[in-house]
Amino acid sequence: MVEQQQTKAIEARTTRWGTAPNAISAARLVAAAVMPFVEERWWLSILIAGALSDWLDGLLAKRLNARSTMGQILDPIADKALFLSALLTLAMAHRIEWWQMGLIMLRDAAVLVVALFAGLWRRDWRSFKRMKPLIIGKATTVLVFAWLLSVLVHAPWVEAMRMPLFVMTAVSSAMAAGAYLQRFVFALIEERRQVG
Repeated sequence: MVEQQQTKAIEARTTRWGTAPNAISAARLVAAAVMPFVEERWWLSILIAGALSDWLDGLLAKRLNARSTMGQILDPIADKALFLSALLTLAMAHRIEWWQMGLIMLRDAAVLVVALFAGLWRRDWRSFKRMKPLIIGKATTVLVFAWLLSVLVHAPWVEAMRMPLFVMTAVSSAMAAGAYLQRFVFALIEERRQVG
């Protein structure tokens, strides 16, 4: 009885406050959609605002105890959409090379493969849901942001850091891709053992 009341209370808080963090994540999706169509002078502002909104929606979700399934899905999608939009925008403007974009997106490609396999082929999201964020994945996010900043900021000392940052980001992305794929495979093996 007590557990049911606690569950209902949590659901009520999520329903009441969950819209604020989710609205911020949704705004980040909008920013990702418009970035390729705005003038170049706005690119850096959009990227910084997107990064700050990612921090803010996470903070609000924790402070307001407003974590929700929608937020767990929407937040990472918004993050990846913003980075993909920034990479596409810069590649189309010839500010970065397409092969650089491909290397940077290795982690996200691995996550997409896992999502498609779990959701479309197996029609079972349990294994995918068990893939919690890894430290190497979070480190890759920080490095991607830093590298994008180095591309957008025009300063000699920043430009000198551009290639080292790219190398670190590409290596981190590849390591994160391998780690996520490995974790998913292990989750499938464990699931088969339990069924067997």
